[in-house]
Amino acid sequence: MIQDWDEQDLADLGKMSDQSLANRMKLHNSIVRKKRVLLGIPPYRPHRAEQPWMPHEISLLGSLPDKTLAAKLDRPLALVQQARIYRGIPVCRTRPLISWSESDLHDLGKLTDSVIASRKGISKGTVAAKRKALSIPPARPRGVPLTQLSLLGTRADAEVAKVINRPVRVVKEARISRGIAAYTHPNRRYVTPARSSVPLTWSEIESIDQHQFFGLLSNAYRQSTTKNLTLRKLAKLSLWNVQHLRSWLTPKVANNPMPQTVRHHLWLAVIVAI
Repeated sequence: MIQDWDEQDLADLGKMSDQSLANRMKLHNSIVRKKRVLLGIPPYRPHRAEQPWMPHEISLLGSLPDKTLAAKLDRPLALVQQARIYRGIPVCRTRPLISWSESDLHDLGKLTDSVIASRKGISKGTVAAKRKALSIPPARPRGVPLTQLSLLGTRADAEVAKVINRPVRVVKEARISRGIAAYTHPNRRYVTPARSSVPLTWSEIESIDQHQFFGLLSNAYRQSTTKNLTLRKLAKLSLWNVQHLRSWLTPKVANNPMPQTVRHHLWLAVIVAI
């Protein structure tokens, strides 16, 4: 049987699969293939985007940026994104390669992660990850450097801690131990700025009689606040039981020697309060 080929049938040779054209013409696909080969027309090759995803291609989704993978697989970017999202694969987030000098590696665990991160312009987590990969324990922040003591009380403890890269606890302890009052904003109503000097130094009262000690504390408190320092007030400031304070500081009934640690604690409580 001789098959009549119209112009449309001939035009579709090689532009669609032999089987599809054969189905339309109700012929066996071998007849279509022979006609195409006779006319020197190459077989139809579907566009890369129309081909199904192979397992090795699916394994690449999310391992490279979508744009890079689209060029590698010769598929449209939109289809690569669609295939990745459809399979619930997160997008690949490429990060710049971080170079670690010998000095950087030497400082890991000797300087805090935040100091190294600030110096290199990277995140603290990145430094911590590098340190952990090398099994290096974190650096232990020490006390306030001598060169930074002048900052104590001039701003909030949290701000000072951030500036000198120390925990807030370390800054607060250093400030209190030196009798420096906590910083208060000068523009707030009913609040006065923190004082930078100690009205009554520890060396002045650490070895005097405990009754004289209370007298000096009372005088310093009165000069700074214009109020009297009673035992009940001192108990409230220091969180010591008023009965204990009375046994130490009342001249007529006091017979118990005051521990030096308690004396220092009471001094700090009054200094911070004024």
